Amino acid sequence: MIYIVSEDIVGLLTKWATARGFVLPPSDFFCHLRKQLASHLNGILDCEVVIVAEEKITEGLKKLTSSCKYPVVSMDGAYIQTPLTLSFNRAVNRLGDDAGLVPRFNSPPIATQLAVLNGWSEVVLLDDVVYSGHQMMWVIKQIEQQEVRVKQVLSGIVIDNGRKFLEQEGIEVISVLDYCEVLDEICERDFYPGVPGCGRFVVSQANTGIPYLLPFGRPSQWASVPPQSVIHFSQGCLELTINLFEAIEDYSNRFIYGYDVDRRVLGQIDEDRFVDFLHQSINRLGQL
Repeated sequence: MIYIVSEDIVGLLTKWATARGFVLPPSDFFCHLRKQLASHLNGILDCEVVIVAEEKITEGLKKLTSSCKYPVVSMDGAYIQTPLTLSFNRAVNRLGDDAGLVPRFNSPPIATQLAVLNGWSEVVLLDDVVYSGHQMMWVIKQIEQQEVRVKQVLSGIVIDNGRKFLEQEGIEVISVLDYCEVLDEICERDFYPGVPGCGRFVVSQANTGIPYLLPFGRPSQWASVPPQSVIHFSQGCLELTINLFEAIEDYSNRFIYGYDVDRRVLGQIDEDRFVDFLHQSINRLGQL
């Protein structure tokens, strides 16, 4: 049994920093940060933690798409961009209860996005991870209602149960990496509040998410963290996030405020320094 973490924060933060005028620390900082996260998770989880390199997923997906004979429709732009995209989010309400799939922030309604595929007879879907395959199958059925056939699914990481489910439905799955027995598969960004795309998108809000840790989200349910370890897990992730944003501040020579953050955290105050909010969140753990 293994626990998979797919790296993605460097690419996501690079786009954010470029747009907002911040400077990221060098690659050796992120290498050390990721080693700290792996050590933190290994001390909590009773299984092997596998960290999948961002570059490996990116290069693998580029290779798959470059040799594809059909139009590629991307479901997630964390690693590569394609001309055709479907921008959906797994969403929750303010309490963290599931709210289904909704358009990502600033994206058109799902029906409008699907209408872009009209005129194509066959397409290929591209995603970063196929876990159970059920979400992907829902998307495929929506596309088929547009009289467009999904020829294949390309994915950076594919879990065996998800592959079997899709193949039983007649969908060919081509992957960069395959795994069988897994406890969970989590995107790296979900451990770092404030990183673009972190957490589950909150419906009826601006670009706001609930991270996978306390005092925000549900670590046991969303990230398979043992219940007895959720506070220790959350504190460690918050401390790593503080190190990350303080390093960006140091290299940028200016503070990061709440309004600078791309994916806001539910409950933050935009006019406050974001690192102060993270420290306050650690203090709140003591009250849980």
